[in-house]
Amino acid sequence: MSEIENQNSVPDTIFISHASKDKEYVKELVNLLTPLNVPNIVCSSLYGYHIPNDSDIYEYLAQNINRNARVVFVLSKNYYDSVACLNEMGACWILNKNYTTILTPNFEFEEIAGAVNPNQMSFKLTDTDRLSEFIEGIKSEFNTTGLPTMQFADLVTSTVQNVNQIGYDEKVNMENATSNIESCRNREGKLDVALRVINPTQDRIKIDSIIFNFKDNQQQTLIVEQDNLDLLLHKNENRILHFELDYGESNYNHYRSILEEVELRSYIDAW
Repeated sequence: MSEIENQNSVPDTIFISHASKDKEYVKELVNLLTPLNVPNIVCSSLYGYHIPNDSDIYEYLAQNINRNARVVFVLSKNYYDSVACLNEMGACWILNKNYTTILTPNFEFEEIAGAVNPNQMSFKLTDTDRLSEFIEGIKSEFNTTGLPTMQFADLVTSTVQNVNQIGYDEKVNMENATSNIESCRNREGKLDVALRVINPTQDRIKIDSIIFNFKDNQQQTLIVEQDNLDLLLHKNENRILHFELDYGESNYNHYRSILEEVELRSYIDAW
């Protein structure tokens, strides 16, 4: 697949191939592209650019990829974990589409794989200069004008600031233990909770306390903190913990639950 492809006509579509979990990143990119007045931007995660409700998702994507389109790959760990994304990448390679490769902040160049050429120039969504060059290239390729240069410069700066914040929040989540309630059931007057905890990092993580927050459809709540746990999770550990929570004076009804939240209070164990 070639970055530069001889075309007999001006392209009419930008197809953004991305993982749905990277919606916040892609939203910033689309906000940057919209003022260019490109005839058609296809981005399945965003309303207004998404796939119509009555359309077959695969047929719709195939039709748009087959158009005179510029493809933008937004690569991340989420992208490579998605079979649908890898299928899109393969389809674009088969059709020999022009493409641009953009990386999310926490994805590294050496992680690029698949049908995308790792030797082709790519850039991170936080690179102000390269992002500006990309926008200028789109303006030229699609024969559009968009905003005046100074206004676009401000928009690029704002976009990079937003992407940096999204990337920071993502990194914090990646470096912390995560949890998910697997099941809850009443047992002998208590709420028995099976909680899956995962350490996605290469470090050991200690959990000091876990706060459970439940609410039912009558707005009755049950908030319980399990503290002084001194629970150690080894690198990449994934296990299920069991807790028996006392209802106390709470009138919370588990069978009418509308909210089940868990907060882990943890830190990286450096010893």
